[in-house]
Amino acid sequence: VGSTVQVPYSLGASVRFTVVDETGAPHIPDRIEAGFDYPESRENAEKDAATGRCLVSGLWPESEGQLLQFALVTQGYQKWEAKGLMIYPDGQVDLGQIALQARPSVRVTVVDDASGRPVEGALVTLSPPPLEEPSGTYRVSASFSTDDDEGFAAYDPDSVQTGRTDADGVCSLDASAGATVVLRVQDDLHAPSKIAPFTLPETMTVYEREVRLAQGGGLRVVALDPTGTPASGYTVQFKDDERDEGDRQTRRTGGDGVVEITGLRAGEHHVRLGKRGSSSVFMPRIRIPGMETMSDDEDEALWTSVTVLPGEVVNVTLEAPAIGVLVGTVTERGTALGGAKLKLEKAGDEGPMAGLVMFGGSGSPSATS
Repeated sequence: VGSTVQVPYSLGASVRFTVVDETGAPHIPDRIEAGFDYPESRENAEKDAATGRCLVSGLWPESEGQLLQFALVTQGYQKWEAKGLMIYPDGQVDLGQIALQARPSVRVTVVDDASGRPVEGALVTLSPPPLEEPSGTYRVSASFSTDDDEGFAAYDPDSVQTGRTDADGVCSLDASAGATVVLRVQDDLHAPSKIAPFTLPETMTVYEREVRLAQGGGLRVVALDPTGTPASGYTVQFKDDERDEGDRQTRRTGGDGVVEITGLRAGEHHVRLGKRGSSSVFMPRIRIPGMETMSDDEDEALWTSVTVLPGEVVNVTLEAPAIGVLVGTVTERGTALGGAKLKLEKAGDEGPMAGLVMFGGSGSPSATS
């Protein structure tokens, strides 16, 4: 005799709401964040631009109910958050109408200095100025960069606003009235621009700022080993005297040992070969008093100075060290031992940061037998 088993099916709990701007017109948020343990970006949320109606479904609270972390993030508006939103299994919550409150913004217009034409696609960054440490204290800073992206130093992601200019050379970024900020603009064909810390008006809606970019130059760096063979996978670090130490940038050589760097300001630049490896995240330097492994004089001696001219690409050749290979057999009582972990460390490199690339160490080659 057959038996019937019923399996309950659930679509989960859901939250629906309608969003309007300060004038009452429909306005959908750029990002909806919802989660129980931590807020998650809900890319699959339903949004109707014509009516402002939104629906977040597929929420799975605990059987007795659970507080939902819920927020709306929209460029040009203050972040909206729901407080104490209790969600129950299969529950359908209607938040009604949510009115976004406009927040101040900085409207940056980027143009070519020579022609006055708008520059499209320029990266605009608005960030707080570097902290001034009181005497007797130390601050550890780190610069993050990837093989194909710009580097920047930041501990609070919400304090750094970035965007790219449109076809009219315009980029609008959120800001706080009365805040002191630094404005940076980068573009592949122009020299970068950095506007020193300035203070926004105490009362403002939109603060206008024009940035004129001068023609930039570039570097073509070729890394070769002592035999003249292209050295691939090496980081190439570059900086200039006008950059903060935290602004030092990196690129990685390809299979041909070449790195092409564009968008540099005219003048003297410094370039050097870094470490070889596959790590996509690289922190050029972290200094902690009493733990230095290289003096400033030794550090600076590794740099090669190059003069960059507007509209020109300068060729630079850097020599990579010869790479050796250590081959051996691991045995246990005369029998080959597989699965043994081996790590090769440089003699005298026993500091707490040794072997940790993420914390400025040189890294240690490792293998498994």
